[in-house]
Amino acid sequence: MNTTSVDKAADTAVVLCRVKESGNVGSICRAMKTMGFTKLVLSNCPDYDEALVRTMAVHASDIFENAQRYADLEDALSAYSLSAGFTRRSGARRKAASISARDFARGAAGLPVPDAPFIQRNQSIAMVFGNERDGLSDHELSLCSLAVHIPSSDKFPSLNVAQAVQVACYEFFTSGIEAGNIRAESKKPAAQSQVAPAAMEYFLRQDQEAAPPKHQNKGQDKGHALSRLGIELGVDEIIGAFAERGAFKQSDDSFLRGFLRDLCERAGVRRYELEYLRKVFFKAFALGSKSERIKKAPGKYK
Repeated sequence: MNTTSVDKAADTAVVLCRVKESGNVGSICRAMKTMGFTKLVLSNCPDYDEALVRTMAVHASDIFENAQRYADLEDALSAYSLSAGFTRRSGARRKAASISARDFARGAAGLPVPDAPFIQRNQSIAMVFGNERDGLSDHELSLCSLAVHIPSSDKFPSLNVAQAVQVACYEFFTSGIEAGNIRAESKKPAAQSQVAPAAMEYFLRQDQEAAPPKHQNKGQDKGHALSRLGIELGVDEIIGAFAERGAFKQSDDSFLRGFLRDLCERAGVRRYELEYLRKVFFKAFALGSKSERIKKAPGKYK
């Protein structure tokens, strides 16, 4: 069975090397928890302003409080079988090549990646991020198993370290959703309960618009369109309901999942619209179940 990134996140560490700013560390904790990550490792980092860290972390300060500290990056990485140094720089003394954050996340989730067949699903992984000003040094990157980059504009390629962590964790998260599709194709349908609590929490928090009030006039703003991740999670819940009712015993869920996802994306669906669609399906399931019960015991429902 494939391990999704949502599950994998719990075993994957975010390693910060020489990161200086307390605000960045707090933002990183929040980014991690939003995507299901809990392991933070601090290597050669200063003492931080804990009040500022907690302010920026919001409800994710427990990640900082439970962080492991090391004076040396080599010691920090000794517990992990695969370490990925995130860097945008190249050079004769750095890694010969790097893979994208997306390909790295897909490989870690057990998805096929032609350029990264060496990434195994069961490896313990550390994602390593460097100092705000100059990133990972040549020596620090040499301690990592591979180099990973986040594609960006040539005109302004620099990412804040907290933003880089958010992108990396997001790629892990979405790759996990896709890995769930593969699990269903292997005749192991994903039940509704397999939608990770962290995933649904993200769906509910990230796209905060609620159903428009009943008195709202036509043409008034009804909230922004859901993000791709919000659509993925909403569709995942609907597919889980189908799976629980044995809809994929003879085939996998990939066609229906793709159809619903593409339909919602093209329509620019809002949260309340996807929620309404979910309720329609669930109501239909309930009516179908009642109909079956009536057929089996007609006298009971007279």
